Amino acid sequence: MDVKKVAIKIWQPIVKKLNDKMEQGCLRRDAYINKILAIELEMMDQEIMQLNSEEAREFIAASLNGIPRQVVTFSLRVDVIDRLDEICNRKNMVRDAILNRIFLILILKPEHIERLLGLDAGWQGRIWNKHAGDFGFFPNIYFPLEPDIDPFRVIREGIRLRNEDTDDTSNIYSTIWAEGIFKNVDLTGMNCYLPNHYVKDSSEYLEFIEGL
Repeated sequence: MDVKKVAIKIWQPIVKKLNDKMEQGCLRRDAYINKILAIELEMMDQEIMQLNSEEAREFIAASLNGIPRQVVTFSLRVDVIDRLDEICNRKNMVRDAILNRIFLILILKPEHIERLLGLDAGWQGRIWNKHAGDFGFFPNIYFPLEPDIDPFRVIREGIRLRNEDTDDTSNIYSTIWAEGIFKNVDLTGMNCYLPNHYVKDSSEYLEFIEGL
């Protein structure tokens, strides 16, 4: 397939950890990222039903510009790039916000996944208990040289099981990352969708604040 070089501005702490994990896993970075994006762009398109307002899009972009980032060049498949651009244009999303979010989830430790996606400390054990005898759920365990590349499968299942027991309907891409989740960085710029009441100085935000 045809590929094209694409420059992406990535939050600096992600860059080294992403490269280190690729090296530890003996993975070709760009080939792996292409496969992940081919899966996750379709999932994101399903999980995000709303369109960002222009105010929200500008706020996400400005928030992303507020954190230190480094330009990294990837060789991505043209069809993957076209699909990303199509979704971003149709849903008024910020391209680099999506990519930073995906890359960050890829390198996170379990406790950080729990904090960012609202999972409890026992989510991994719960998945194992649910699927311990399910041959199809853990294919990479049985056929390590025929990997089924779907790195967010287990996280997504953890969210699904949580949502079954709660009124929560959020998912990997709709979960709002607001200021204050982490002490030293504002991850607002890695939201795919942001309701206007999170957009500071918008009429919805001011109305929300007044109602508290």
